[in-house]
Amino acid sequence: MTLQEAFYLQVKQEKLFTRNDRVLVAVSTGVDSMVLLDLLQRLPSKVHPEIGVVHFNHGLREQSLEEEQFLKEYCLDKQLPFYSETWEVPSDIQVISEATLREARYAFFDRICRQHGYTHLVTAHHGTDQVETVLRRLVTGSYIWDMSGISMSQQRANYLLVRPLLFASKADLLDYARTHALDYYEDATNSSREYQRNRIRHDWLPLIEKENPNYLQHFHHFVTQLNYTKDIVSQVVDPMYAELVTYDLDERPQLNRVGFLRQPESLQYMVFTKWLEDTVISKGININHRQVQAVLQMIRSNAPQKAYPLEGGWQIMTTYTSIQLVHQEAKTTENSRVNEDCAYYEMTLGDVLKVEPGVQFSLVETKSATFNEKNSLTVLESDLPLTIRRPLPGDAFIMNQQGNKKKISRYFIDNKWLKEKRDNAWVVVNRHGEVLWIPPFRKSYLSIVPETDKIQYKLLYNKADNSGGETEC
Repeated sequence: MTLQEAFYLQVKQEKLFTRNDRVLVAVSTGVDSMVLLDLLQRLPSKVHPEIGVVHFNHGLREQSLEEEQFLKEYCLDKQLPFYSETWEVPSDIQVISEATLREARYAFFDRICRQHGYTHLVTAHHGTDQVETVLRRLVTGSYIWDMSGISMSQQRANYLLVRPLLFASKADLLDYARTHALDYYEDATNSSREYQRNRIRHDWLPLIEKENPNYLQHFHHFVTQLNYTKDIVSQVVDPMYAELVTYDLDERPQLNRVGFLRQPESLQYMVFTKWLEDTVISKGININHRQVQAVLQMIRSNAPQKAYPLEGGWQIMTTYTSIQLVHQEAKTTENSRVNEDCAYYEMTLGDVLKVEPGVQFSLVETKSATFNEKNSLTVLESDLPLTIRRPLPGDAFIMNQQGNKKKISRYFIDNKWLKEKRDNAWVVVNRHGEVLWIPPFRKSYLSIVPETDKIQYKLLYNKADNSGGETEC
């Protein structure tokens, strides 16, 4: 059976859409979405829907404008409605993560569907994507609510999101593109081993396929069983979750701590991780298993009010009666030890620290995010905990590979720093007492991380243009 025949059979058997539906196709100009667009246009008239094309230009690659123009001309030639938008990075975003991009992309898709009356949004996720997603979530430590893989259909506010290519492999799509001489663009980052998804695709999957050529089908069966398990667990957890969750004035879900603590630990864990999915993870905030266990321990403690810091200024806070996610812009984390006169602060992973009005440091996991290099420092696990403090007499940093040092006081003089600027400077020191950074002006040669090091974090520095208030210690 050809891919075209299998696609038609999938649409027909699953009743994904009909000729009366208006289908918006998300197209990036990569091979997956160009194959999907071609397959949709070749459907028989009895199931051939009205088709429109939507393209979200992230503006992060040099060829993005060329790709958008190519797709615009393609749609003009095929007489297909075309909608596009170029993303403008909000000024308050420091870290451009996959979650941030996805949120912006789907906000645009939602708007086009609503404004133009599309009943379906179709994306080109395929079976190999499904396998990669499951493996990534297993490796990074996801929860059962997020382990169901990619679903074929999902009801959204104004339309049905459909992924009709989950039965096909990446190789199937490439073969189809070659057979039908389809034009498409290849994202250069797809071959880079820098990204985990590419290492899974290029290094892991060939080994898995060598062990079992039918691995794609087995992963599909595994995801199906996982979804059945999730459904059964939900029958127990959902009623309890509904009973324990209330909403504040901003419609943010918070947990009833008193009722939560009456439940057995197993149910506490399932309810709490479901709440994390609805609050923390949905905002693109990273939280690992160690942090989850620490928060649960905090919730179960006798302390009436405590807070656990997450990245981006977010905190999980407990009171006598509630568990909630709050944003504290001016909060010194509980995990940070501060000396009596506020001269230095100690930071470890997950801490968000305001050292003075308008100046904040955050220590986060790198994941697959993009950072402003001027305002961020790569940190190794062996560097932790970090110390953030004012410069001290004798402080020096390593300038080059030869190990030559320069005193910070001399650096100030050479760069003609005024006394006020010197007095307001901060330095970042690792656990060995070595100066790594004078943020955001000068980094030590020690901050250049060898490629062989696996575990890396980022210390983010943020200074507001205008601020007021007292320094919090």
